[in-house]
Amino acid sequence: QDLYGRNLYMWAFRASPEAVLLMLQHGVSPFAQQLGPDALDLALEASYLQRELHPALPQILAQLTDPEPSHLARLQRLALYRPALYQAILKIKPDLQLPADTKPNELLSPPLP
Repeated sequence: QDLYGRNLYMWAFRASPEAVLLMLQHGVSPFAQQLGPDALDLALEASYLQRELHPALPQILAQLTDPEPSHLARLQRLALYRPALYQAILKIKPDLQLPADTKPNELLSPPLP
């Protein structure tokens, strides 16, 4: 972690899926990020932008105990605009049903061309 409590997940997601999987294999918590998006936020974002589930998503979801509002907002965006991806996530973690009042969030980064 750096001085602000951020871990390397942001940079790992920018580098490659293998970098993210390596961090998970070495026991770096995907939810230890104190400021900004955590690894689940980043995996959901990458899944939305790439139009396929990020390879680390099943491992990250396996460690999820209590989704945060940011997670639910990203899931709602998937449910609205990439419903097949949202259904694939529900197959991995069936208890991630969205409350009816969940609003989708904005993208962290611009869509790829």
